[in-house]
Formats: sequence, structure tokens, C-alpha cells
Amino acid sequence: NKETIYNSIPNELKIIDINPNQLKCFFSKQKTKKIPISTKNITINCKSPYKISGSIIIDPDSVIISGSETKINKIKEWDVKPLVFENIEDKIYTTIKLQESDFLSSNINEVSLQINVDEYTESEINVPIKIINQSEKNIKLSPKSLKIKYLIAIKNYNKISTNDFQIICDWANINPNKREIKITDVTGPDYVEIINKKTIINKKISIWINEN
Repeated sequence: NKETIYNSIPNELKIIDINPNQLKCFFSKQKTKKIPISTKNITINCKSPYKISGSIIIDPDSVIISGSETKINKIKEWDVKPLVFENIEDKIYTTIKLQESDFLSSNINEVSLQINVDEYTESEINVPIKIINQSEKNIKLSPKSLKIKYLIAIKNYNKISTNDFQIICDWANINPNKREIKITDVTGPDYVEIINKKTIINKKISIWINEN
């Protein structure tokens, strides 16, 4: 509309032509959704014998994003800016920045970060082997138990017991000749790290069935 443009320029100027005289605008359906904040860009290297205790805590743990429906549907989580902590031996509490983007519709550009760190020690415990789905009676195993080695926070050391662990064999996996059985799983409480689990899983347990 030339008349509208004339009202915005000095009188001594004359519009000869407008090029282009049209602008094409492309629109797409807009979408807003809430997605979790990822901590995969955070690297924590603890000083021995310290380890991370529990999960990394961020607050808030999610953000609101908005944009074209096609692009928003592809975004499953939001990253923080890469961050590395070295030689950690104490609790971390700080703020960290989020990755920037026009998709972010909330006014959040940083979140609080909490990482709990404890001093750990190595210990071991002898645990009897348990058979599930058992269809036979009077079964003898060799060995009857195995030693589990694990890492545990010193503050939790005294509350651990044999009953917190399981070494499981499934009778369904027994060899046809019924001479040996495989270990199917090794479990423990969530506050310990079993360090010889793979070694235990690879062991084969000999069995005898007393027919009398």
C-alpha cells in the first residue's frame, strides 16, 4: 500500500517501485511441551576412595519448549552446557547453565545442581546360592555359596547383611544331563556396587539330585 508508505517518508521523496512487492510467509502448527533436563553433559571424576552417592539432582528437572510441531516432536530432553568436575571428594551444590535455543519458552536459563559424594570402601560377603522354579527335591549344590565383593559408603557399612544379597539360579536353565546349572542373576541393595558380578555370573554350579 503505497499511500501508507508515503505517510512515513519525507514529502520530497517519491516511491518509484517496491521490489519485491510481496513477501511469502510460511506457517506451521505451534506446539508447547514439557521435557526433562538431561545430565549427560556433566562429567564427575571423584578422588579415590570417593564416589557419587545416589543420583545427580537438578532443580527444576524439566523445562517448557515451544516451536513447530514437527521439530518439537523430535526433542525428547534438554541438555545442560558441558561441565567437568575433577578430583571431587565433597558434596557439590552449584548452578549450571542450560543449552541456549529459541525453542526454550520458559524464562529458565540455569538450574541448581546437587551431587552427593561419600567415601567408599571395599568389602565382601559369603552368600548362599538360591534356586528358583525348582521342580526337584533333595538337591545338593557345589559350591553352596559364593563370595560377593562390593563397594559401599562407609556410612552404610554397618547396616549390610547377607539377607541383602541374592545369587539366583533358575531351574529352567538346567543342563539336560542335570549335572550343572548357570547363575542367572546377582542382586544387592541399591546403595552398593557389586564389583565381581560378571565373574559370579560366569560360574557354573554343579548339582546332585538325591533320588532316595
